[in-house]
Amino acid sequence: MMDYIISPIEADPQSLASSFAYAKTIQELGVGFAESQIQDLFLLWNKVNRSASTMVIELFSQHAQEQGLKILDTRIYHSVRFSRELAQGGVKGVFRCSYLPPATTLRPQTGVDEWVEEVIQKLGLQKGTSL
Repeated sequence: MMDYIISPIEADPQSLASSFAYAKTIQELGVGFAESQIQDLFLLWNKVNRSASTMVIELFSQHAQEQGLKILDTRIYHSVRFSRELAQGGVKGVFRCSYLPPATTLRPQTGVDEWVEEVIQKLGLQKGTSL
């Protein structure tokens, strides 16, 4: 059985520091350990603000690659739409569950569909199959 870890990272200093420390530990003790079932670790940019500068993302991505960490090309974009819907008291179709697929109407512009395609490709999966 092959296990993969996809660890979300955000472009803020505290998140980057803790995510980087976690990824390095998993890389050294999990992926690098012969008896481990962890096949690989991928970092995923999450809550990316489309209107903000990408300099932090670009610099950290370069540093992570120099350290041997893999970062998925796809980014999951931040959307205030989800928070606004929750604030209005409506939970119908809210994009918050990590166990169920998000509603089709909420996915455009988030990067989720592109992320799924990239994971399928990088892990050598076929649509409709599971690990």
